[in-house]
Amino acid sequence: MSFWTYYPRYILFGCVEIPASGGETVIADNRRVSEDVWETETGQRIFEKGVRYIRNFADADNPDCIPSTKSWQEAFEISDWGELECFCADKDWQLLRREDGSAQVSYGEVGFEYDPGTGANLLFTSMARLGRAFDGWPPYNGLPNDERPYHVTYADGSEFSSEDLDTLARIFARYSIAIPWQPGDIAVLDNIAWPHARPPYRLQRGEQRRIGVLVSEPVQRQRVVLPPGH
Repeated sequence: MSFWTYYPRYILFGCVEIPASGGETVIADNRRVSEDVWETETGQRIFEKGVRYIRNFADADNPDCIPSTKSWQEAFEISDWGELECFCADKDWQLLRREDGSAQVSYGEVGFEYDPGTGANLLFTSMARLGRAFDGWPPYNGLPNDERPYHVTYADGSEFSSEDLDTLARIFARYSIAIPWQPGDIAVLDNIAWPHARPPYRLQRGEQRRIGVLVSEPVQRQRVVLPPGH
């Protein structure tokens, strides 16, 4: 939940069922990741520019609008556009209403977060929010990235380059380990210290992957980030 104004301090996973092959949860040592990312041009751009998170919502009253996984009425539990305008204005979010009634909500956020537990600045940017997550998911894969259910860019609207993404992928891979689940296994993670991901996997006939999730109390973003040495 690095894309939100708060995040759970701890996250608990419990394995109920797992396929014979694949389905692991991958976690990374974020302190080591952050130290290496900071030394790259990509890390400096994330620090200096910040990031912009984008969410697109369908209009529940128009079945022919731009498709999304949720309507703005469902996501925000309101039916009046004026209420949505007030809600977004209160949070200083940008709100765009398209002619078909669909909505785009976007806002800027810092790309690193101060961790009071370690006194370190940790990378806290959700690259899982990139629109490319929908590349194999019709009908969203037929839309531009900024019209897909969600997307992330630099705060100035510029896209992460392929070099940026390669840099981040390489560093995360360097400090990542997989949790090889077995039914009954439980993992409790410090959410900011150990970011997690789920690589693609394929289910065989009759298989399922069921991982339960619980989160702890929310922690407000600090948004106080200084370069090392300050």
